[in-house]
Amino acid sequence: MDKSTFTSFIKEKCLEIGFSKSGIAPVKYYNQDKKRLEEWLGNNYHASMKWMEKNIDKRTDISNYYNQSKSVISVALNYFTGTSTSESTPPFISNYALGEDYHIVIKKKLKILLEEIKKIDDSINGYYCVDTSPIMEKAWGQRAGLGWIGKHTNLITKEFGSWFFLGELIIDKELSYDIPFTTDLSLLAIPI
Repeated sequence: MDKSTFTSFIKEKCLEIGFSKSGIAPVKYYNQDKKRLEEWLGNNYHASMKWMEKNIDKRTDISNYYNQSKSVISVALNYFTGTSTSESTPPFISNYALGEDYHIVIKKKLKILLEEIKKIDDSINGYYCVDTSPIMEKAWGQRAGLGWIGKHTNLITKEFGSWFFLGELIIDKELSYDIPFTTDLSLLAIPI
């Protein structure tokens, strides 16, 4: 199977498995990741999340996390239920907290995706990441074309806003890559 066909297969599987959107980026070092992380930590934006101070070399260079990595498959899973707090009765529960733990849900889906990929090429290895791995998920999501990182530092998509969970499957095979998302979505906002 050629690279383009294999990439299309992977994206189709992402949708079949239940992800809302996917994109793929090449693994390489991005100096701006280290600069942004060091600035963020220097401003103490991580507050009590002291684990963010660890594994900086892995967070800012994905090859230090998985040295055989070639491609990052970023996936988004929309979690908006269609219910706002104004339509609910107390206690109010955020949409993202309704249902099964998203770490478990996304890891299961990424495991299935890796299994489907290995059915085509069993020499491929990979790691799946959901929020707890030392990688910069939002930056990889933007590189994979999923959306844009807003001033609030969240990734925003045209389709779901910021109402989605992110996950990544890092594999040791080159694929066809998406164009990084560069449109500033705040410029599209309607003034009130």
